Order: sequence, then structure tokens, then C-alpha cells
Amino acid sequence: MRIFTRRMEADFDNVVAFEPAADNFRCLAENTTTARLLNVCAWNEPAMLQMTLEGHPNSGANEVAKGLRGAFPGMPIDALGIDCVDLIKLDAQGSELEALRGAKRTLESNPVLIVEHTDMTVYHYLVGIDYKPRVKYSRDAVWTR
Repeated sequence: MRIFTRRMEADFDNVVAFEPAADNFRCLAENTTTARLLNVCAWNEPAMLQMTLEGHPNSGANEVAKGLRGAFPGMPIDALGIDCVDLIKLDAQGSELEALRGAKRTLESNPVLIVEHTDMTVYHYLVGIDYKPRVKYSRDAVWTR
């Protein structure tokens, strides 16, 4: 996340990054300069969420424990009030569908989407709102309208 965010600062005027895990957020803040950083989880509604790191040594593999209340704030991307977005890179560790549902208004500006975890539910959701998969690179899929 921090590497991608830093790279995108060179190509885009307005970069916004969500990072709910405190350690990862500190690392992100130390490695970026112009991005707007939010210490929250992109979600479909305001909520307090629980995060888990299920037997994985990579701190970037934190996942939201669905249905469990916890100490991590979640908020919809639409709550940011961004009128026009060119690109959204979504690495939500299995919570992509919830994050996309919280971005309905934001997606009206037809941004390019880079989605890391595209399971069939996410695939059908994106196709249902007229996005098309364009290319897959490693675990990331690029979607456009």
C-alpha cells in the first residue's frame, strides 16, 4: 500500500489512501508526502469493525472480521465528498464488495478501478454496474466503463 500510494503521488494530483491498521498507517504516513491519509477502513457504511490477521506474517494481510464490532472505524468512500475520481486502487483484503458499495456516488465519475481481490461476488457486482475487466496483473484486475 505505501509503495503504491507513494508512486501514485507522482502521477495524480489528489491521492487518498485508507489504512485502518495503526502500524501500517504510521508506515504509510512516513513514506508519503502529498496523499490524504485516512486511518479508517473503506466500508459500505459508518461502522466500528474488527480486524484479524489470521496466521499470516504479512501485516498487509489484515482482514475485516465481518459482523464483529471492534475498534477500527469504517467509512464509505462516498463520505469523502470527492466529486471526480480518476483512479481507485482497492486492496481491501476480502472486503472489496463492502468498499465498492460505499462508493456508489464516487463511481458515477467512472474512475478506473484496480481491484486486488476479485472474487465472483465482486465480479458480478462490477459487471452489474457496467464495469468491464480489462487486464489482470498478478492479483490486481483493472476495470473500466
